[in-house]
Amino acid sequence: MQLIELLQKRSELLHLIGKNEEAQNDQDKALSMARKIGDKKKEADCLLLLCATYESLSRFPEIKELSKKARKIYNEIKDKRGKWRSHMVTGVACLNLNECDKALHSFRRSLKIAEDLKDAFGISNNLNNIGMVFESLDKNEESLRHYMKALKIEKKNNFNSEIAATLHNISIIYKKQSEFSKAIEFINQALQLNKKIGNRRLLANNYITLGSINRIRGDFKESIYCYQQALEIYKDIGFRSGEAAALNNLGVIYNNHCQYEKARDYFQHMVTIMRATGSHIHEAVGLMNIASIEQQLGKYDNAKRLYDKIMEITLRYRGTGIYLDCLSALGNLLIETGDLSDAEKYLNKSLRIARDKKIVSCQFSALQTFVLLLLKRNELLKAKEYYREMISIAEKTDTKETKANILFTWGLIQLREKKWQRALSSLKKALQIHENMENPYNCAKLKYYIGLTLSLPGQKTKAKKQLAEALNIFKKIGAKKWQEKVEKVLSFDISQ
Repeated sequence: MQLIELLQKRSELLHLIGKNEEAQNDQDKALSMARKIGDKKKEADCLLLLCATYESLSRFPEIKELSKKARKIYNEIKDKRGKWRSHMVTGVACLNLNECDKALHSFRRSLKIAEDLKDAFGISNNLNNIGMVFESLDKNEESLRHYMKALKIEKKNNFNSEIAATLHNISIIYKKQSEFSKAIEFINQALQLNKKIGNRRLLANNYITLGSINRIRGDFKESIYCYQQALEIYKDIGFRSGEAAALNNLGVIYNNHCQYEKARDYFQHMVTIMRATGSHIHEAVGLMNIASIEQQLGKYDNAKRLYDKIMEITLRYRGTGIYLDCLSALGNLLIETGDLSDAEKYLNKSLRIARDKKIVSCQFSALQTFVLLLLKRNELLKAKEYYREMISIAEKTDTKETKANILFTWGLIQLREKKWQRALSSLKKALQIHENMENPYNCAKLKYYIGLTLSLPGQKTKAKKQLAEALNIFKKIGAKKWQEKVEKVLSFDISQ
């Protein structure tokens, strides 16, 4: 019995530092011993512990099966606390598979048992989990309501670690709603509490979220500081998944500033860690970011190979969100290379699945790329139809980047309709947002389209100025395909 507990504790430590295969070996040994001595409760507990390691390995379908086996045992031995825990683990797996209805069903069943037991810990945990489901469905007010209910219970029972986690979750909702002062207020409360209780892993998580809030607000120096703080803590405690998350976020910052080599180094380091720990969905996230760099630099063959690899990984491990993002990105690449037929095929697939799974961010991305495709084909009515759907989705994801994408897309539609002033107004507003966000690549793209717009109604001098500025940025960041595109327009001597 004691050996089983020692194996379980060692496996938890190995899991924490990213040695998931070794953790799984210890868990398998503990499970085998529990079965050999006929200890049903230990057997079920071992199954749930194994689920925690499988979560890091993105093996969510297997987690559903293991938690179901554990629940059957808990039913046999009438262990109600084990039963609510098993329902909760099932819900987490379903949520990661974007099976939101099933996740909600599991969490509500878990909540009901915890309520019957008057188990405050179980009640608050499940309220938080239900909040996460609503958050993934972009039902932010419903999510916030559940988080606040959980927080009230946690404060009443002095569950300090849980209070800090819930404050963190509330901050994320306010960040999504662009209520940044409230987001910072709650994340700072979480940060101070985690410093007080010494939970360094959650403290690093707080720094990641605070960094993301600062990035959206345009405070990049503070954002980098927060990500670096998180990185140092994760390294110090040996939490490899957290280390990878911090590296990825730093890569995003440098990618947005077109410091591609630095960004690539961060992303590659993240991929290496995720591959070593067997977390393949997160490996795909890093590869996706590297592919984006290759595409921005016009290295389309490299980007295409990476997108193919990402689709292979995400299909195997059921990473639906990344798979859909990859389909849209590949569609965008094919539009840039002029292969509109294949682009449509990928975009149709992405949009169909995103609508079916109700993954709002993926719907928005697919719709925006589809509008670009339809404008290439001069299908204005359908482009406007998809644009209206983008608007309805944007109301749920109110961020600066979303606003810029809406303005940019509308500007292109107006440009195609030869409504020059409306096009200019939208494109200039989008440019202002990206300038505030210090995103050179998108600024250069917008200057290119503003230059095109100005050239058509005859404002040639202003057009050349915008195009020359776009060209200088593309040269500086090494985006050769875009550089060639701008040079081709300028070669027509639009001043005539």
